[in-house]
Amino acid sequence: MAGVVSTFASGTPLSDAIATDVAGNIYTGGLFSEINKYTPGGTLSKLKDIGSPAVLQGITLDAQGNIYFTQASGFGNYNKVYKLTASGIIDVYAGSGVKGFIDGDANSAKFDAPWHLATDSHGNIYVSDYFNNRVRKISKH
Repeated sequence: MAGVVSTFASGTPLSDAIATDVAGNIYTGGLFSEINKYTPGGTLSKLKDIGSPAVLQGITLDAQGNIYFTQASGFGNYNKVYKLTASGIIDVYAGSGVKGFIDGDANSAKFDAPWHLATDSHGNIYVSDYFNNRVRKISKH
């Protein structure tokens, strides 16, 4: 059995996605299209409102502090992986936006409900491509 379960923060926005960074900050995203940051002490700050309606399904960070996320709806098309830079700019990181399955160049790749994300120590992003029943890898370069 594990240790003790305790409340880290309360009164938080509804969250579907959660990730941490090396400094111990916690990042969440969820139902109200916000990406939020909690300090190790539990202080909440809203980093970005990405537009409504949107449900953030996946969130991860790289070593440079860029945030990558996926959405179930809203913000254009949900068959994409987005990147939020430390300066607050959102760009499409991978995915053409057209539902389907194609590996290849990040701009022409097709997903079918990319939901959850993870990052490895080399900066590669892994995507659970839900309806394609695959784990996809987006290489750093």
